[in-house]
Amino acid sequence: AYKVVLIEAGKHLLGAFDETLSTYVEKLFQKRHISLMTGETVDKVEFNTVVTGSGARVPFGLCVWSTGNAALDVVKSLGLELSRDGRILVDDKLRVRGQDSVFALGDCAVSATAPMAMLAQVANQQGKYLAKSLNRDPELSSVKPFRYIFMGSMAQLGTWNAVADLNGPKVTGLAAFLAWRSAYWGYQVSITNKILIPMYWFKSFFFGRDISKF
Repeated sequence: AYKVVLIEAGKHLLGAFDETLSTYVEKLFQKRHISLMTGETVDKVEFNTVVTGSGARVPFGLCVWSTGNAALDVVKSLGLELSRDGRILVDDKLRVRGQDSVFALGDCAVSATAPMAMLAQVANQQGKYLAKSLNRDPELSSVKPFRYIFMGSMAQLGTWNAVADLNGPKVTGLAAFLAWRSAYWGYQVSITNKILIPMYWFKSFFFGRDISKF
């Protein structure tokens, strides 16, 4: 019989979420017989064993490694002023330090005074802000600084289950799953994708995931 072991360096899973949601996820995983090792780092990965920072050895048949984002070499090679984690430093109008006509946004950029997480909704809002600002005033002299508005966070936990922090309400279970799918579908910019995605969901639900390769 197989066993799933989840190693997390943080105190809780989904550390960026509200504690009630992370606790819900942990209890759900325990019901699914997933072993949780929170507050534990990975020291090294051997041929078929994970060695944790505390010295525990976890044997595995399949190891799935998920790490944080790191700056790309192309960003480091630009010769721009970078933060400690290798991201391009920008001001409150997304201008690169020392380069008033050069802008950076998304995961590769960070403000020294108001750093934000590397999230899709941050990059999306920055892109819209910069496009509108440059169309209004190319010099940005009359433009207000960028202000990020948190739109909520969601995480799917399998069929019919998810958690969602909707910038106030904390939702779990089926309601969160429907909210996640609705948001995923709604953010598609292509009409073709909006037609195809529900078809794929229908196909996957009734016939399972297609893992064949041609």
